[in-house]
Formats: sequence, structure tokens, C-alpha cells
Amino acid sequence: MLDWQGMCSQRSAIMHWRLTLGLAVVALLLAASPGSAGVLDASWTSPTTNVDGSQLTDLAFYRVYYGIGSTPCPGPSAFQVASLTSSPGAGQTVTFRLTGLTSGTSYFVAVTAVDSSGNESACSSAASAVARSSFSVSPSGSVNFGSVTVGAFADQTLTVQNTAGGTVSGTVSAPAPFSVVSGSPFSLVGLNATQMVTVRFRPTTNATTTANMTVAADGDTVSRSVSGSGTGAVTLTSLTANLSAPQPPGSALTFTAGATGGTAPYQFKWWLWNGAAWTALTAWSTSNTFAWAPSTTNPNYAVGVWVRSAGETADQPSGYPTNSGAYRSIPFPVQAPVLTLTSLAANLSAPQPPGSTVMFTAGATRGTAPYQFKWWLWNGATWTALTAWSTSNTFAWAPSTTNPNYAVGVWVRSAGETADQPSGYPTNSEAYRSIPFPVQAPLLTLTSLTANLSAPRPRGSTVTFTAGATGGTAPYQFKWWRWNGATWTALTGWSTSNTFVWTPSTPNPNYAVGVWVRSAGETADQPSGYPTNSGAYTSIPFPIN
Repeated sequence: MLDWQGMCSQRSAIMHWRLTLGLAVVALLLAASPGSAGVLDASWTSPTTNVDGSQLTDLAFYRVYYGIGSTPCPGPSAFQVASLTSSPGAGQTVTFRLTGLTSGTSYFVAVTAVDSSGNESACSSAASAVARSSFSVSPSGSVNFGSVTVGAFADQTLTVQNTAGGTVSGTVSAPAPFSVVSGSPFSLVGLNATQMVTVRFRPTTNATTTANMTVAADGDTVSRSVSGSGTGAVTLTSLTANLSAPQPPGSALTFTAGATGGTAPYQFKWWLWNGAAWTALTAWSTSNTFAWAPSTTNPNYAVGVWVRSAGETADQPSGYPTNSGAYRSIPFPVQAPVLTLTSLAANLSAPQPPGSTVMFTAGATRGTAPYQFKWWLWNGATWTALTAWSTSNTFAWAPSTTNPNYAVGVWVRSAGETADQPSGYPTNSEAYRSIPFPVQAPLLTLTSLTANLSAPRPRGSTVTFTAGATGGTAPYQFKWWRWNGATWTALTGWSTSNTFVWTPSTPNPNYAVGVWVRSAGETADQPSGYPTNSGAYTSIPFPIN
């Protein structure tokens, strides 16, 4: 066990104790905080040998005890200081700063040594000194930022100074809506070294806020009161133009901005976006309107406006950047009138059978005449050009095959345009159009189903049923059916006979006779176009007594 001045144990150390206590100053930001910010600097000479004269080889650390009583060691308050070496050399001095003390208070300090086994020496004799602050802040007292528009900010600058010598390092912090924007963290090297600290107040509500700003240096903390009041920010409520966009060059445009909140009379600054950069169109003024007569086309133009309250002088929107309501813009493309198809119509209604001659006509407006047209056909999978570019706004089409997915389309472009695309493509979706136009044979439809005798009839009667049909492809095929009140039963297979002779042998008041029809070439065992074509099957009731 280690001991001071040869005290106790088989393995005691002789520590040549020399303790000096010096004063350092902890910097306080804004206001001193009683009960903190004091420091003491202590130094002593390391032990080198054990009591028996052998070399000390397992020194681990020191305990630095302190208190306001004259015998701080042993005691509840102590710092642990690691030894830089387990076997100190002769005359080696150890220094340590005690922090967190009360400025102006006298402290007693004593030291023990502890070896690697945890054995602690007896206490050194105590030395005493008065703890002092290691830094100062000016100006002194609380800080009031006054009234600041919500979203805007105000700054105050303070100076932290090293008043004790050596190095004083620390940080400054403040809760929202206050913040430290520069000067923290700080490190003051040497007596009277200074650091400027900038504190910012950025209110977010219309209220007075008071908070504590804290300075922490060398383990000590000090707080100070800061306060400020937020006032209402001005907000844009509208930005409108007297004409709708787009407009051609030379148009007389007037933009009007509306605002609320803040302090009137408001000031406005107008801007123009060209697709790459913003350019100021005016300086600040109280006019909430701006007249603009653009001389060139630009599809990316936008007009913007800033607003600020009376008395504000910063060249920025009121409360920027947190108040996003004080600036606004609207897109306003300036371009030649866009060429637009106004109509695409056919002289016949769809669907039509193959071989029909259908005339399509397109109408267009704006742009530059004479217009050029290019006609297209959609087959359900791909578009195919039917014509090259020409000034004809009509197209005659005589389809030779059926296709329920056919559609006819047209492109239009202005005179002088040479690109093989609709005018203004792809942004102008009004320069191309299409209409579906299915081509198919007329649907096969039963036009009649009659019996040569009126119902009801007695059993054994011979009745002839005759079906009539139209559309589709002749020769037609027919299939005859009978309903017994519960199920349908096929009376024939498919045949080209449109008549059926029936001699019922049993009475049934629920009897009905039905027929299906299909076109030549159809092979499905169903009515033509089933299920969408309900005209290819029919029935009539025919009770038998």
C-alpha cells in the first residue's frame, strides 16, 4: 500500500508533496450564476520510491480531495487523476484544475496516491485558496431583443474574456426560438483572450418569450435570461393576372398581389423567372400591381412578388426564410397562339361494313395557316401513316377488311413547320386527335319467328315455324329448340332450313319453340355474335292442349 511521508505498510511510497492552488476564471455569458463557475489549479510532485527505498513501479492514479473544511481528506468530494506513468521520475510535477466550485469561496485540497492494486496512501497535508471565476462576459445583465417580426430575426453580440490565464474552453447554448449562430464552441488561450458570440432571436409566434441561455466552460455552467417578442408577419393572400396564360408577345398584362397581417403600408418587389434565373423587375414600392408587356416568347416564364411590412429594410420577403407566405409566383408562359384541332368527324356513323367509303374531316384554329395534316390508322396494335403531310383537312377511306379496333387519327402543324410531329409536340396535346371507327359486317339478326297456326293447338297438330334474318353472311344456318317449361331441348342440328315442322304428341301449356341463327362460315355451336349479339336467337310460346 502507498502512503505519504513513509506512513504505514510494507510497501509505502514517499511522495514529496508540494501543493499550490491558483485562481482561474470561468466565463459567464450574460449573468453570473451563484453556486458555480469557480476553479482552482493544483500541482504536486510525484512520488518516486517506496518506503523501503525501492523504485516505485505501479502508481495508478491520484485522488484530489477538496472541501470547505480544513481536513478534506478523506472525504466525499474528490477528483480522480490518472498517472501518466507507473514509475515517475525524480522531480515530476502533476497539475490539475478543480472545476465546479463556488467563486469567492475558500477551499482546502489534499492528495492521495493509489497503486494498481487499489491501495491508497495516507492524505497529504492540505493547502487552501479561494476559487475564482475563469471568464467574464460583457455587456453584463439580461438581454432583450425587442420586437421582431415572426419569421424574421434579430442578433445580439456578446464578448467572452479569459480572466484567469491558461486555456478556458466551453460552449454557449440557448433554446428555441433563440440560438447561437457564431462564437461557440470557444477556446480562450491566455489571459484577456476574447471571443465574440452572436446570439439570434427568431420568433415563430406572436408572443413574448423568455429563456435561459447557458455557458459551459471547464465543467462549470452559468445561465442568463434572454427575452424577445414576436410580432405578426405579413402574408400574401393572392397573386393574379388580368389575362389567362398563355398569352402572345405584346399582350398587356397586369399582375395584382393581395396581402394581410404585418404592418401597412406594405412594400412589394416584383420578379421574373425565365426558366433559369430570377430577375428583379422593380425595386421595393407600395404598389401591389405590376404591368408587363412581354416582347419575346418563353414557355417557362413565371412572375413572382415579395412583400414586407412598413419599417422593414432587409432586401428579402418579410420573415424570410421561415415565413414562406411572404413570397409567391405564378407560371405565365408567353408563346404564339397554340395550334389546336377543334374537330375530327366522319360522314358515316361507326361501325361500317368493309367497302364503305368514309370521309373524315378535321378542323383547326390558331397557329399559322395554311395548316398541314397527316392522317393515321390504328389497327389495335400499331399506328400506320395513311398519308404524307398535305394541306388537305379531309381523308377518304374505304376499308377492305373488318377490324373492331380500327381508329383514324390526324396530326396538324402550322405553315413553315417541318418537324414530322404535331405542332408543339409534346407539350401541346391539342394538335393530334383520333376517333375509334370499327369496321365489321352488319350483325346477323333474326327479323321474325312465326307459326302457320295460332296457339294453342291440340296434340297431333302439325305446325310449321318460319324464321327470317338479315345482316351477316348468307347462306344462314339455323338450329331449332323446344322449351317444356323446365329445359331447352335441341330439335335439329345446324342446317340452312329456315323452317321447322313440329307435330307435338303430348299436351303442355308451357311449350315454346326457339331458333338460333349463324352466318355461313361460322362453326361455333352458338348464335352468331353470342353473347353480345342478342338478336341472333329468339323464341315464341306455343302451348299444346
